[in-house]
Parts: sequence; structure tokens; C-alpha cells
Amino acid sequence: MALIQASGLENTETKFSFYLNDEEQTIRLGHGLANTFIRRGKYPALLFTGPLGAGKTTMIRGIVMALPGGQDAEVSSPSFNILNIYPTKPEAFHFDLFRLDGIGLDPESEDVLMDGDKFILTEWSEFLPKGLCPENSIQVNLYIHGSGRIAELIIKDRSIKDMINSDEINLLKDYAI
Repeated sequence: MALIQASGLENTETKFSFYLNDEEQTIRLGHGLANTFIRRGKYPALLFTGPLGAGKTTMIRGIVMALPGGQDAEVSSPSFNILNIYPTKPEAFHFDLFRLDGIGLDPESEDVLMDGDKFILTEWSEFLPKGLCPENSIQVNLYIHGSGRIAELIIKDRSIKDMINSDEINLLKDYAI
């Protein structure tokens, strides 16, 4: 895994890009993110985008496995039931919105998604209905690039930027193989 770049996009956004050689490095980046959140005691919502096969579920597996209790979780994409809840500390709520293109969420799922006290992991976040994007979130864009992947973390919220600063990114590089 290699940090490609860290840059300010606009005054309000910061982007970190990583090249991931394989599935194991995707899992390790997930571990690094989870460990950062555990150390800080804050769990921003992670909003994943990317084509089929880009590694969204794989990175979520790495995140969940690193959380306390994650070794008991069977992480899979909740494509048909929309939401999986994992027995972690904190509980991880894994949404897959692929089948909701234009339909919207039921009120109970909307409540879970917008609850700032829950750790939200959302695949296909581009299908979130307008106005349902959690405030404190990190956009995770995954792209297939040759035989590997590119992962972009886009951070808009100042408190999250302060949490994932250059020291934390250097720590994430420790998860390289």
C-alpha cells in the first residue's frame, strides 16, 4: 500500500489517496482506519462509492474485524436485506444501497443512518436520498486501477480532519505489506 497524495481540495475538503495492491492491503487499510477511530473514540460515518468489485465490502470487513468483537462478525454485503448489524463495540451498521436506486429508505433505516451515535458504513452511498447524508462523514471512493485499487478518503468536517491528520496517515502507512 502506498500513500499517493494528501491534498487540500477546497478550503473545506482534504483528500488522501492510497494505492492498494491486493485484497489484503484493502483489509489492512480498513484496520488502520478502525484503529484510528478506536484511539480517538470517534466513529464518523463512512460513505463508500465504487464500481462492483472495487473492494467496498472488503474494506468494510477490515474495519469491522479490527473493532472489539469484530472477530465474531461475519461480514458480507447486505445487498438483499439492506442492513447488517455487527456485534462490535461500538455496533457497526453496514448498509448496502445498491438496490435502492431512486427508491429511498424506510423510516427506521433513515433513523439509524442519521443517528450520530452509531457507527455507519454505507456501500453505494451515491444512492442516499438527498438530505440523508450524515454530517460527520468520510467519503471513501474506490477505483479499480490495473490489478490493484485506488482508495480516496475525502474529508470535509474539520473535527474529522483534525482526527485524521498527517500523523494518523503515517500510521496508516504502517499497515502496508
